[in-house]
Amino acid sequence: MDLSQRLKAAFSIDLRSIALFRITLGLVLLTDLLIRSFDLIDFYTDAGVLTRSNWLKATNELHWSLHAASGQWWFQGILFILAAVVCCCLIIGYRTRLMAVLCWILTVSIINRNVFILQGGDELIAVLTFWAMFLPLNARFSVDAALSTSRHNDANSAPAWQHQGSRQADYQPAPLNGSLFWSRARWLSSVDTNNQYFSVATVAVILQVLYLYFFTAFLKTGDAWRVDMTGAFYAVSLQHFATPIGAWIREFPAFLTFGTWYVMVVEFAAPVIALSPWFHLPLRIIALLCLYSLHVSFILMLHIGIFPLVDFAALTLLIPGVVWAWLANTRKRQTRAETQLFFDQGCEFCKKTCLVLREFLLPSASRILPAQQFPDQYQIMQEHDSWVVVGPDGKSHTRWAALQFLLSQSPIFKPLGWLMKLPGLMNQGDRLYGWIGRNRQRMGLVTERFLPYTNIRLKPTVLAQAAAAFFLYVITFVNIAGLSTVDLKVPRHVDVAKRITRLDQKWNMFAPFPLTYSLYPVIVGKLRDGSTVDLNNINPKSTPGSRDWRKPDWTVPDYIYPVYEGYRWRKFLGRVNSYKSDLIRRGYGSYLCRSWNHPGRKKELELATADINFIKLTTNTSGQPKERAQRRAWQHWCFEEFAPKK
Repeated sequence: MDLSQRLKAAFSIDLRSIALFRITLGLVLLTDLLIRSFDLIDFYTDAGVLTRSNWLKATNELHWSLHAASGQWWFQGILFILAAVVCCCLIIGYRTRLMAVLCWILTVSIINRNVFILQGGDELIAVLTFWAMFLPLNARFSVDAALSTSRHNDANSAPAWQHQGSRQADYQPAPLNGSLFWSRARWLSSVDTNNQYFSVATVAVILQVLYLYFFTAFLKTGDAWRVDMTGAFYAVSLQHFATPIGAWIREFPAFLTFGTWYVMVVEFAAPVIALSPWFHLPLRIIALLCLYSLHVSFILMLHIGIFPLVDFAALTLLIPGVVWAWLANTRKRQTRAETQLFFDQGCEFCKKTCLVLREFLLPSASRILPAQQFPDQYQIMQEHDSWVVVGPDGKSHTRWAALQFLLSQSPIFKPLGWLMKLPGLMNQGDRLYGWIGRNRQRMGLVTERFLPYTNIRLKPTVLAQAAAAFFLYVITFVNIAGLSTVDLKVPRHVDVAKRITRLDQKWNMFAPFPLTYSLYPVIVGKLRDGSTVDLNNINPKSTPGSRDWRKPDWTVPDYIYPVYEGYRWRKFLGRVNSYKSDLIRRGYGSYLCRSWNHPGRKKELELATADINFIKLTTNTSGQPKERAQRRAWQHWCFEEFAPKK
């Protein structure tokens, strides 16, 4: 294999990895929506911390947002529900290209609606949804793949991903003969050409995923990362970031020194060895394991939101085909391929149902056949008024039990298959099956309209290749220009492209050095009657004597994170403390007044003023108590009568 072929292999992505990326990306997007929904009013409506008038002042003109079209909670709710439906369709691979485009639009829209709560995970999720539009997300394990046009006339035709027309079910590695070492070496050097996908977009998305690690390592220029090796210690010393496990790890400074060294080595080396054209497969697997280990440790030690989950989704693109080959070539899977599904000839709804079930639950070598052509199976179908599934052991299954059997054959859905076997659920399932059977004609009309056969296009168009090449240039320029050691001005066309698409990125997490202080907010509300209340995480319905009616607490706890009610509130309050303009502080003060002074509040208990204070605890490595500093970031008055006298 010459160098060009080796490089092509290094920048190719397995179609099964692309399918896993689609599924995990959709799940991460759903998780993100769920987390955001708890603060829907606070962060995305005019009743929240950033009204649309303030949004226009604070947001770059190129950062567009559909969510800014209305400041009403119901409008935001509709967009959130729409986004959730689109994510679910993306997960199952239904009309995948359209859903990928809609996911990108809705994701960028919600991210742009409030820039004051964003962190690295938001930038990465926007980037991934953009590049997802250039990949054949529906080639494997999708409704689209199940209903590819080639299956219209022949349910057992070769799937679209078999580029060379091979009818093999899955990739079979070379025979493993000889010594154990030689066998493993042969296996790790095998290449699955059927599932390999290469294009300009695969080069771009692989580099994008690895840029995150490579450039964040270059941006870590502080002594804590390169001289003193105290970067990990400072990170877990952040009381508003560290988890209880992270706080416990502080008792082991030698381990944290090793952790600092490990982070730097992995972030520098893993992207390089992952792209090595020599010994590509074993080095790719080693790089992946190292990168995954970083994110596992981040989850255990630091509250950094969904960022590690987004990274897990991104790294699925680097899983080489040899891993899928190992999973596929088991005796269990070969046995499952002998399963046969018999449907009622002439019933397109029945046929499409079998195609979808095979795509997700069985190997593609499993046969789907019209029962009328097999007298024994046709007789069973007539007796039970049902489809027929014949397992590898030759036993026939009908009605709801047939679906239960198929689910039990899948390693992923096996628990659901066990659950469906419960007597009560089996009875209800048979009733549901009977209703579907009686309405097959109507279901056929529905599937004809909403589940059409789809043309799976693997070969990218010239226009898509050119666009991918241009945006690869954009992200490369942006990342290089972001280095402190490079004096490079971003040209106008790159700036416009990155902002409109939300590819603007700078992977400066804990760089050039980690934060050296913990931040504790104390927001003191003074009421008309002169009493004071703690406005942190206020409950607008709180009344005197309730547990929500708290006095301000100036004692900083060891574990600060719960004070913030989530990592987005922590990010927002950090911006309240540090943002160069008073716009965000004024907006937050107005939000506190609106939230407390609801129409049912008695006048003497109305909020008059709000003092937004922050206590800063500076970390040191000498073992001495942290230095404490306190400042009032903003004073807000809810009524003009309480404004400071000039």
